[in-house]
Amino acid sequence: MNKNNLSNLKFLSVFKLKQKEKSLILLDENIKTLKHKIQLEKNLLEIETKNLDKLTIENKSIKKEHISFLKLLQGEENTFWIKNNNYNVNPFDNVLIVKKLSTFLIQTKSNETIYVFNNTLTNFLDYLLALNYSIIVLSVDTNRILLKLSLK
Repeated sequence: MNKNNLSNLKFLSVFKLKQKEKSLILLDENIKTLKHKIQLEKNLLEIETKNLDKLTIENKSIKKEHISFLKLLQGEENTFWIKNNNYNVNPFDNVLIVKKLSTFLIQTKSNETIYVFNNTLTNFLDYLLALNYSIIVLSVDTNRILLKLSLK
């Protein structure tokens, strides 16, 4: 081979070597970037798994509460007394539970409030309003009113 060809060959091999080195450097950087992304995804997966576990526990708790509410409401005798303050109600009238702002009330069809619930029953009453229920006046005397709650 002549010197020109040999020097061209050297130049080309040096050039090829530099290209390969650049390519290797880019591949190494790409590997580092991908490893970092994988680690971020693993961290995100761990966080989301913890959140899912919390939600699963919360869901089980809500299901238990739901079942206990249903068992409570499906009993035969869901009757309760309220004080009668000369309300205009008659036996076998239907009354309703109404939510006004954050307060739950029992009202007659003529919108007369006959009972105001305390705030400790808020979750239960929210749940009850979502169900198909009825409240019927069973009896009325001078001091109290007997109401019956039933699920349809």
